[in-house]
Amino acid sequence: MKIDGLFDLQVMMFLLMAVGVVLRKMNIITKEGKGMMTDLVIDLILPCNIIRSFQIEFSWETMHSFGTILIVSICIQLGCMVLGKLLFGRMPRNKWKCLYYGTVCSNAGFLGNPIAEGVFGSQGLALASIYLIPQRIVMWSSGISVFSGSRDVKALVRKVLTHPCIIACEIGIFLMLTQLPLPGMVQSTINSLAGCNTALSM
Repeated sequence: MKIDGLFDLQVMMFLLMAVGVVLRKMNIITKEGKGMMTDLVIDLILPCNIIRSFQIEFSWETMHSFGTILIVSICIQLGCMVLGKLLFGRMPRNKWKCLYYGTVCSNAGFLGNPIAEGVFGSQGLALASIYLIPQRIVMWSSGISVFSGSRDVKALVRKVLTHPCIIACEIGIFLMLTQLPLPGMVQSTINSLAGCNTALSM
């Protein structure tokens, strides 16, 4: 993407955020509505966006890129976990929870995907989705346990395996490997929902 295209993308995202602020100030979006919109994005819009992003032509070069980005992401995630404990380990427990969670779980799931798609297209979005797998695993396992104190391994594993974005990655990879076309009505529905991702995320 050219520099002017990237600038347009950033301005558009800021304008969308401004719309969100205005809607919140006017109480059109309430606190309850904000929570519902977040759930809608995580449970439906973002998974559709992820599935659509994997509908690219299969090649071993693509799989190699996926493997490389996954390894890089795992290394970064482990580094963030170590860094979080080293930097904030001696702080009071209440402060440590927030600072540690903020270090290991970024907001890339919301902000990263629209930017990756806007700059690099569907292949960039697919790579971003692969990159975010380790973070989502940490977010829904040790991230939850930081605040809840829960050590129920089975429950944490279930949360990770049933997370809509993880399931969407599995479906997307399957569709890419098999090159199976979805029925036209299903594909159109996924495309329509996926197109809402940037606006609703912002």
